[in-house]
Amino acid sequence: MAHYKKPGEDLYSRQHFRRWAKSIPAVVQTIQALMKGPALLGEGSIRKQGQVTALGQPHLLFTSSVTHTPTLEDCLLTPDRMWLLASWLPAAQTEEWELLFNSRLHGSSFNTFMGKAAERGPTLTLIRDKKGHLFGGYAADAWSKHGVFYGGSLSFLFGLLPRTVKFTATGANANMMWCGQGFSQLPNGLGWGGQVGYYGLFIDSSFEKGMSRPSATFSNFCLAADEVFEVDIVECWLLQQPEEEEFPATSNSSVLDRFKEDRHLMDLAGRSTQATPPIKDRSMGRLSQALQLCLLAGLLAGAHAKHSRWERVLQTGAAAVSAPAPAAKLLPPQGVGIASAYAPAPAPVGPPAVPKASDSLAMTNSTLNQLQTLGTYQSDHVSPPAAVVQLLNGSTYQTALGNNPAYAPQAFQFTHPDIFFQLDSLGIRQFHFNAWKDPNGTLAANPAGLKLAGITNATLDPKYSFFGFKTFNDPDFDWQSNCVTVETCLQLIQSWSVNHTNHIPITIYLEPREATLFAGNEASINQQLASKPGAPSALAKAYPIAAADLDELQNTVYRVFNQSAIVLPGGLMGNATSLQAATQPATGGSWPMMNDNRGKVIFVLVDKYGKYGPMYRSMFPDLRNGTFFVSQPGNNGTLDPSTVFVDFLGPLGGENVATWTAAAANKAVQQQMQQIQAAVRSGFIARAAADWHTVEAREDFKNRTTGVIKAGAQFVQTSFPDVSQLPKYAYSFPGTSNMTVFPTNYTAQLPLRLGMTLTAGRCDPQTSAGIIANETATGCGNAADNAALAPSPSMALSY
Repeated sequence: MAHYKKPGEDLYSRQHFRRWAKSIPAVVQTIQALMKGPALLGEGSIRKQGQVTALGQPHLLFTSSVTHTPTLEDCLLTPDRMWLLASWLPAAQTEEWELLFNSRLHGSSFNTFMGKAAERGPTLTLIRDKKGHLFGGYAADAWSKHGVFYGGSLSFLFGLLPRTVKFTATGANANMMWCGQGFSQLPNGLGWGGQVGYYGLFIDSSFEKGMSRPSATFSNFCLAADEVFEVDIVECWLLQQPEEEEFPATSNSSVLDRFKEDRHLMDLAGRSTQATPPIKDRSMGRLSQALQLCLLAGLLAGAHAKHSRWERVLQTGAAAVSAPAPAAKLLPPQGVGIASAYAPAPAPVGPPAVPKASDSLAMTNSTLNQLQTLGTYQSDHVSPPAAVVQLLNGSTYQTALGNNPAYAPQAFQFTHPDIFFQLDSLGIRQFHFNAWKDPNGTLAANPAGLKLAGITNATLDPKYSFFGFKTFNDPDFDWQSNCVTVETCLQLIQSWSVNHTNHIPITIYLEPREATLFAGNEASINQQLASKPGAPSALAKAYPIAAADLDELQNTVYRVFNQSAIVLPGGLMGNATSLQAATQPATGGSWPMMNDNRGKVIFVLVDKYGKYGPMYRSMFPDLRNGTFFVSQPGNNGTLDPSTVFVDFLGPLGGENVATWTAAAANKAVQQQMQQIQAAVRSGFIARAAADWHTVEAREDFKNRTTGVIKAGAQFVQTSFPDVSQLPKYAYSFPGTSNMTVFPTNYTAQLPLRLGMTLTAGRCDPQTSAGIIANETATGCGNAADNAALAPSPSMALSY
């Protein structure tokens, strides 16, 4: 078949296949027979019992629009798209499809849409944006007004143009469907996946604006031309069951359906999924059609058997597909008896997306410590409900906390987008998760803050009842999380990693926790709990962490990541006597090359108070055979020879807004810059806070961020990484509240690299030979360049 290949054309390209197929009439006739137009049934028409159409081609039902009876020519749906979409659906939902709504025919009215689609059944919604991208979602449950996520786990997202791709539910959360109508403080419109403000796909109630962002729910990338897009056409099809197979009217509606809006505001974490009743494929005619398709697939596969590449030649608008990403490792169950464990997301059908935050800039000569990246603090954190924050601000609670400004309720008021969005759209390559031991699955399973704040009928993610290690900030008052367990959070990172194998190394800090917010001062709070009916009757008590628990935390890592995907201390240490000797230039050491560690992760155990480092080293002396590196505070005296990660966290210039002053903060920033510079120039990797307990965000004080960047901290850690310019804690989307908790739009960002809008890393200004001159295709400068660095480059800040 070589004579069909033009010079410079990929072998077996889409064009090549078309020329080959046209030369063999039998092939064309077979494909046309399989993909012939569907039987179109007008208004009031009835499908004959046992009638069979072409494979995957449902009968289409049309009802009259405002102006005329529509036809397929009026629709976004075409026969080839129908054939593809039907192949992704349960067999019984490929019998009859009824056009419920098309915004071009029925008008761009959300009320009209709900009038036609509400409570009808499973639907397919197609959306075209004004830049020509075509995509949509399958809703496994009927659309109905909810103030929380709902719906069955069979729901999925898909793209049709410019690429054909399907994203099924990963199990990371139960945030399948969103349907808001008539809300004043919650988004009004239709959505799939993600979380409020960061949907996998969402169209607002005006049907003029939409949003598509990476989500952990479906492991999807942005489906539209832009993350916030303008809607051109919305089209919805009801997937009717054959009459004798229709689902019975549901009688077990969730109590969530009766929630008032104030309760909806409390819980945006979703609820348990609803299983779709089993269905049967009754059409024997489909068996012969399936055999036809298998025969055609065999013909095509045979033609490609000598080649490693498979071109999806029949997918409308599909671009050339690169080699598939490595399959994610399936994991054993997490916890017992609560719900099926989350497994890493399967590779999507179609080519993997290039993340918005680029990792592709060549850094051939760069070492790991020459890279500066943005990180997040408590990377899964979701702000407590407003009623709980207000409760904590009361005098009883502040007295019990000793009026410690570190525990001011405002310190908890930050919310991160889900892990996928952080990786894909914000360029985050450093994460931080708490690790609370929970052997019985009881911590945060029933937070006392809900009872004390008078919040009833709350529904928590089932993972709060898993045993293992949890990631919340406090089990009773600051429990909300995007991923709940350490294992789930790591699985999200692993799932993203295997589909973006060229990423720069991702560093994950794990911080063991065993002291609750009111530890040692529970008496007054427990009295209040005991005086109120219902559970719990006392605040939760944390489990102490011993060496065996750190070993189990390490086992948790290996339930998610293969050893080959981890940068291990022993591999870095080599034949050196210690990790410091292996990495510090004073002893002839050097960090490994960044390109040799693309696609890998690094784990760091946080030892803030000098307890967990010695505990871990008692099992793994000098860390040579361990999995975790250990971090210590960078300004706390002598460091262990195995410590090569140092932290510069905590308050600067005052512990809260009441005591903070800009003058004191600027002075403290200058002092800390000198400490950070000395550490990174000595060969350490430094993690430094851009903001602490929201103080800098409230004061819109960015000099701390500028200081840690100029001082060369490799990880600039923040609670506010969102570069989308949206006001914090406001869903600045049509139909939602624009009120903001903070008076500023503070974000912590790295300077732009090479003129790009967003990259996942940049050359470190203290460990590479010139931040501008060496950000080139050759990396961040070679060893000779870096050895010639001036001993104390200027770090003056301009205020």
